[in-house]
Amino acid sequence: MTTDVASRASLESLLMSRPLSDPELMQASDRAPDYAILPDVSVIKIGGQSLIDRGRAAVYPVVDELAAVKRSHQILIGTGAGTRARHLYSLAAELGLPTGVLTDVGSAVADQNAQMLGYLMARHGVPVVGGSAFGALPLYLAECGAAIFSGMPPYDMWQRVPNEGVIPPYRTDAGCYLVAEVYGCANMIYVKDEDGLYTANPKTDLSAKLIPEITVEELIAADLPDLVIERPVLELMRRARYVRSVQIINGLRPGLLRRALAGEHDHLGGLRAAAPSAPFGERHDEHPPANRTFPRGQGRALPVDAPDLARPRTRAAPGPAGDPAAAVAQRGRDRRSLDHGQGSRRGNPGRRGAACRSAGASDADPHRPWHPGPSCAGRRARSRSTHRGAGRVDLRGGGAERASHRGVARRAGCVLPVPRDDRAPARRAPGC
Repeated sequence: MTTDVASRASLESLLMSRPLSDPELMQASDRAPDYAILPDVSVIKIGGQSLIDRGRAAVYPVVDELAAVKRSHQILIGTGAGTRARHLYSLAAELGLPTGVLTDVGSAVADQNAQMLGYLMARHGVPVVGGSAFGALPLYLAECGAAIFSGMPPYDMWQRVPNEGVIPPYRTDAGCYLVAEVYGCANMIYVKDEDGLYTANPKTDLSAKLIPEITVEELIAADLPDLVIERPVLELMRRARYVRSVQIINGLRPGLLRRALAGEHDHLGGLRAAAPSAPFGERHDEHPPANRTFPRGQGRALPVDAPDLARPRTRAAPGPAGDPAAAVAQRGRDRRSLDHGQGSRRGNPGRRGAACRSAGASDADPHRPWHPGPSCAGRRARSRSTHRGAGRVDLRGGGAERASHRGVARRAGCVLPVPRDDRAPARRAPGC
């Protein structure tokens, strides 16, 4: 405990006195304990060109499998962009537009795929969430066990400029991986139309061989001409703190997604970061979080001492501060006054109760005019009783006149005091 306090004090001291690029500051921040936000969730990326663009024959079986696995696993489903995004990239690049514009138009296609997948899974209660709604992900996962999001990271105009060309380097594969890493998720699974990593593109090269398992460093050193996932994912995995392994499965083969979520890694394509101390597929949490999870569909109950927001509030009783007996006695007198129809001295009709009191009236100011509340609309006064001290109202835009007890005009429950010698017809109060 003493070491943790000293470490936090040292980090705070360095943050206040050093530039943010200081090496010692970076090392101190790296020693801070990690906290996985959603450690029991798996992120599944559905390929755009590999699956969604294939249409009904490929998408419907994947939807059925996703609906089945969400009953026993919490999953976040990201969508790729696919062929339509490539067409937009070609048009925008030919027009000479920069990388940020290409990112923006590519995000629109990934959003469209997320919407279509959301409509297909709507009967299973799975929502589509945008970037601004990610704060509600725990609620969606607790209620229905799954949520769909667009895989394109929301860099837009701030996309990192690539070393060559104008194609956005961080696309849907990288976006889904970043979601899994930021939330400290258990698995990152890419659903493609291939069985895993190959030495070449198996669609065009019949001599391509499957790579059952490989580390990031080995894959970078191999410098293969074609990869089934985006190359920036490799750089992200080298610096990962949570998701240090990913799986690539063939979505055209039923049952593989269930096996991957169950922890089976045999005969499933896998890629892991260089970490010899841990087996493939195992998370590297030095500080496992103590997150409390709730059964699906079971909400949080309010604590016993939580305030009752629906209970009407009464003003504090006059008298010595902190005297509970005086406060209880005053509340009882107020309640009896309303029950017996006794009008208050501030012009509030007694029989209408607390619901007719104006929300804008101040108990501290006895000279402010009373205006009816929403529940007073349409009610007519049952008597022409006098309400003294109802306040001052300027009917002609000039000086205010004191209301007379004989000049009280009532209409539809609205009390408007008028001058005694004014023979003009009664006027309505605002909102009556």
